[in-house]
Amino acid sequence: MANDDTSHECVTWVRRVDISDWKFAKLEEECHFSSQPLGTWLMARQFLRQEIVPDAEAKGVDFPTPADYECFNVDEAVHPEDGTHPSGPKNVCEQCFSKALSNFSLIPRTERDNGPDVDLLLQRFRGISEDLDWSWRRMKKELESVWVYQANAEDKTAQIGEIGKATLREFNARFFEHDRQHLIRALRIPAIDPEAGNEPSSSLTVGGAWTAAISLLLAFTVEPGVFGGLVWVGLAMVLINGRRHSKWEERRAANYVAPWEPAKLLNSIDEGFRERETVAVLLAKFLVTKKLFDAGESAKPSDWAASVDYRWNPLGPLPILPDRPMTPLEAEDFVKRIISYLGASGAETTRYVNDGGIDVVSDHYAVQVKHEATKIGPSVVRETFGVATSLGKRAGVFSKSGFTKSAIDFADENEVLLVRYEPSLAGFSKAGRAALADGLGGLPSAGSD
Repeated sequence: MANDDTSHECVTWVRRVDISDWKFAKLEEECHFSSQPLGTWLMARQFLRQEIVPDAEAKGVDFPTPADYECFNVDEAVHPEDGTHPSGPKNVCEQCFSKALSNFSLIPRTERDNGPDVDLLLQRFRGISEDLDWSWRRMKKELESVWVYQANAEDKTAQIGEIGKATLREFNARFFEHDRQHLIRALRIPAIDPEAGNEPSSSLTVGGAWTAAISLLLAFTVEPGVFGGLVWVGLAMVLINGRRHSKWEERRAANYVAPWEPAKLLNSIDEGFRERETVAVLLAKFLVTKKLFDAGESAKPSDWAASVDYRWNPLGPLPILPDRPMTPLEAEDFVKRIISYLGASGAETTRYVNDGGIDVVSDHYAVQVKHEATKIGPSVVRETFGVATSLGKRAGVFSKSGFTKSAIDFADENEVLLVRYEPSLAGFSKAGRAALADGLGGLPSAGSD
């Protein structure tokens, strides 16, 4: 008979990072996964390869609440088979955790560091992916608004990694700090000090000191023969009490039992948290590298040269426009990286220098960047040409919106580079088109033969 049960629905799961094995291996290599400790590497790989429901990460970056993890009726104390718990994402449920604490507390203190329940207690704090999942979401969300290119990739990786670590700490504080304090309270053994209440009274010492002092005073004022001898009585009282106190301290030290704290357990728990923070940093590196990889910004010079069919020797990758409007200063940095991509050595911005309108200079070029919505006219091109000539360099103007015909005519007469950089690179003068076709590395400086 056919099965008519349609109460379930099949779900096609996908990898968290749904890319080809070749691309994944390439990104692993770029991120230097193999140079990480084996546990860190495997944890990061397992997380990235984890299968999830499609669009599972689209639910946002807000932390879950305890209600998000409710899976059984607490009032009925039902033991969940899947090991989760309403207070948060746990690999070991509340019932098993409490039982493990109870069993552990019965172990003699001399055997506690390696008790049979150590692994179960540690598992309460480890082995989940939800903390990394929330860290991953926040890092991805932050990276969406970040313009990443090779020159700032290391800084952006560090920034995104700090966000990932902070998210982990926040998550662990919310869902695990209570368990950590519960563990400390349940397993701590206070000090045993049976002799603490048997300390000798200090009255004998006080009385002896007063006797000696008063007798010494009276010996020189009233009857020296009578009162002088009491000085020695007082000193004897002080010495006798000191001896009694010394014996009590020796006895107390012999019978004192120091307190016991679950230090080894706590260190293991904290070490696990630190390892996951290291994984978060590695995941940040993976995200940044993937963004560069998807944009075609390889870190390898051989890839740069191959991308232009070896027509010239790029000194950097082709920069990719951000998915938001650039500021004028960002546009100058962008053009500087275009100049390097075209093979011009020594490209730098000049925003902090009295440069006569020049925004980017290289060993052989002086370039003005016009990040404006209107086409650039001939006056800007003439000005740039004059300053560049005085510097012994070739002139270039890079514009956001193109150039007027008269500006192009002047540029063609004087071999000025005119290039538009948005929405894609386009040469507007003969020299500009030649630069995009063959690079800048081989072009001579102004006035050279």
